[in-house]
Amino acid sequence: MNFAEIDTSLIFATGSTLVAALAAYFSYRSAKATLYAYEAHLISDYAEKYAAPAFLSHLRALRKWSDRETGGSAADFVPLLSSGDAFAAEVDSARRAIKMHYESVGRLGRARYLRRRAVREICSSAGLDLYFDVAIPLTKELNPGLDVSIAKYLAGLGLKRQTEIRSLS
Repeated sequence: MNFAEIDTSLIFATGSTLVAALAAYFSYRSAKATLYAYEAHLISDYAEKYAAPAFLSHLRALRKWSDRETGGSAADFVPLLSSGDAFAAEVDSARRAIKMHYESVGRLGRARYLRRRAVREICSSAGLDLYFDVAIPLTKELNPGLDVSIAKYLAGLGLKRQTEIRSLS
């Protein structure tokens, strides 16, 4: 068999397969680059939100609650909030903001819209301790049937030692 006898359809099929494989490879690389750009944008957005003065006020309110002489007990929170106490209302607002900040990231990670590395990067802050140690216990006191699956997902990322997480038991 010589070169002239080779069917041209075989040459075209081989060439098409090669082109398709190259297109798939570059498409994969493009998708990966898009994912990295998306994650970088989200990390930047969450860092900007975390650095905002309003977020700092929320962190300070939760810290102040936890540093109270009573130890900032979650059991003390609901009666104070129900009585219309201004500080309890401030703490409640802070609790909701901190909880939603970390849980929105956790939801994206658990649904695999963000890689675990990106979730760790966004959540690796001192505020995470306040999320676990203050926001979650206060929320559980307000809502005893609270679904803590997002908190457990975040805890499982190794962001904080498991033995330190008292609020999930």
